[in-house]
Amino acid sequence: MAVQIFIGCIDEEIRHTSIVRNGKTCAMTGFSYLDYKKGWEIWTNYACSFAKFQNIGFQAMIDKIRNEDMTHRHVVMNITELGDILDSVGSKTAEVLFCNAFLRQIGKIGDSTGEIIFRGDLQRYNDLHKRFRIHTTEVLVPTKFHIDDNTQCNGNKCPRPHKIKVYLYSQYPIYEDKPLKIFNATKIGKMYNTYQVTYDHLKIPSRKELEKLGIDEKGDALK
Repeated sequence: MAVQIFIGCIDEEIRHTSIVRNGKTCAMTGFSYLDYKKGWEIWTNYACSFAKFQNIGFQAMIDKIRNEDMTHRHVVMNITELGDILDSVGSKTAEVLFCNAFLRQIGKIGDSTGEIIFRGDLQRYNDLHKRFRIHTTEVLVPTKFHIDDNTQCNGNKCPRPHKIKVYLYSQYPIYEDKPLKIFNATKIGKMYNTYQVTYDHLKIPSRKELEKLGIDEKGDALK
């Protein structure tokens, strides 16, 4: 299992580009399109033209994985505005424990023939709850550039065509010749709704429901 989080910044560090509309969802969608062409199932909580299940909430994704046979299935879960679903301050304990245990368990789903990649985006990485951050395998930072002159773009509503360069956070400060991937924002933007406002949420399990799922107070699966 891989957990990839696309961010604008870690917390409040100084950035040379905006953390808003800097290509987070575009980059996440671009990576998932590459996986889609390899035969993976794509699930998204926003409108996406190539997703097998689109506009499906995080809770519904969790329920599908728990209730369906994932053997031989390769699934990418795309969650935009992840910080609104599980933020570092307002999330309730049961909700955090449920997600923590869920992420531990999906790594074992599908036996040796299935796999799940989880991708999410948010503006500030530290806004995501710590119990979720510990499962992250890659932190990715998209940055927007003008296609015609290769200059970084700071505008939130710039009308010029753009490309999105995606860097591993460990590569910062950015070196222009070492992006992990480069996506044409116009082409990828046609595959999903760039202006959609998502209204995703999690059903908060009760303590008894957590126990039925085999999750203890630390968020670990009970033996």
